[in-house]
Amino acid sequence: MMATKYRAKLESVGNPDFRQYAPISDPVDAVGDTVAEVVRVAMDYRDAWDLGGGNWPEILIRREDGSVVGQVSYNGRLWEPMGEGPMIDADGDFIPGSLHQDEIDIATAS
Repeated sequence: MMATKYRAKLESVGNPDFRQYAPISDPVDAVGDTVAEVVRVAMDYRDAWDLGGGNWPEILIRREDGSVVGQVSYNGRLWEPMGEGPMIDADGDFIPGSLHQDEIDIATAS
């Protein structure tokens, strides 16, 4: 069995605008062979729990070694780990030069 390459801990936070003061979803470990797979799982999680932008915490995608690939925002964009800019746009299109060469598979993942 091949080891998982990428993972993210998916969870929510309460939105005080709606008098939510605790998470409104159960935490889930998202895993995938590509970054794109983990982003898709995160978006499915968001939709399944009907999470709003105010419920979306910092969701980090990590490599097997624990290093951070990027942060997934509520709209499914993947951002540089230090918030320097997007790596995947809102349409899921890869922005060249934003990932290591071995992670380019997200550009063509379906």
